[in-house]
Amino acid sequence: MPKKKAKNKHGVYSSKVLLPGEKQADYEALRQSYFDEWVPDGVTEQYLVDDLCKLRWKKLRLERYDQVCLQQRKDKILLENNANKLIEELRGMAEEFSETESIEEVEGILAWLSASISMLINKWVPRDKCTEPAKWGQEIGDYLSKLKQVKPLKGADLFAAIVDPGLMEIEIARSTITNKLIEELRGLAEEFSETESIEEVEGILPWLSAGYLWGGKKLKRKSANISRSFHPQPTSTTKNLPFMA
Repeated sequence: MPKKKAKNKHGVYSSKVLLPGEKQADYEALRQSYFDEWVPDGVTEQYLVDDLCKLRWKKLRLERYDQVCLQQRKDKILLENNANKLIEELRGMAEEFSETESIEEVEGILAWLSASISMLINKWVPRDKCTEPAKWGQEIGDYLSKLKQVKPLKGADLFAAIVDPGLMEIEIARSTITNKLIEELRGLAEEFSETESIEEVEGILPWLSAGYLWGGKKLKRKSANISRSFHPQPTSTTKNLPFMA
């Protein structure tokens, strides 16, 4: 007879520090799906299922972190590209400003520009700092002509700039470690499911205190007979996860 669904009643096991954008409800839903899938029996199995859930949550967090980093680098580069377009337009105005002979002519040009651009030019070349007011336009023109412009990134160059190889290697390494831990915990769950006595369970537990999860030690099966049904049944939440294949 199949086991009934496990109730997610040990909330103390699921305490998590949530980051901005993460929801407790999402974590609890993921945790409940693992309890429904594995149907843990006893505190030890509950801890193992909780660890599986925490590792999966960390993997999802790494994936979100990767997406956020990519978006931030993309936004920064696109902002720099837009700044280059603005610099190109400002450099094109240099000659017009240089040909002015009075403050009125300069103010006439500034009036045609957007308020933000006009304020930017006034910030770069303040009129009250100009020693000869009649040459204010010439000073503006000289300043604009010297603005440095960088070629905007496009296509493959844009892609290469957004993707940071060094950061990508770190993210891949973290994901690989997390996947390995998930697989080790799955194997450990199966190891417990094949025990037939308290003595066999107690024979496994010392390995955990010796650092099985983090030391990479592997357990040997003590019995080929499965006594209980502590085995995963795919759910709508977990059946498409990579490590369920």
